[in-house]
Amino acid sequence: MRIETNERALDADLERLATVAGNAATEALRASLDDEGTGRHYPHLPHQSSREGEYPSYQFGDLLESVAFEVDGTTAHVGAIQDPPDHAFWLHVVEESAGGRPFCLYAMHDRQHRQDIETALREGR
Repeated sequence: MRIETNERALDADLERLATVAGNAATEALRASLDDEGTGRHYPHLPHQSSREGEYPSYQFGDLLESVAFEVDGTTAHVGAIQDPPDHAFWLHVVEESAGGRPFCLYAMHDRQHRQDIETALREGR
């Protein structure tokens, strides 16, 4: 009985930490997607586009607004999961030289994002 109680408490703690990490990762990714790029400015877009290696630049806000997280047990899933625009998939499968900007991959390797998540976990936010 005591082992089950401890296991439930541990699961609850891990789920809480996954929520903290998911929230911090979502905030960091949204911040990265809320900037204009340093690439070309196409006439049909309101803002300058991103260059290779940059996060997709903010244009209309639909990509930014789709970034969210879901917790499944002890795992947080972060990305364009809240009514994602069609181009969110395209950004991940097209070569960067052809306009692809795999922003979720960028986020996984972004040192600042990892530091933000670690800080949130230490502070229990």
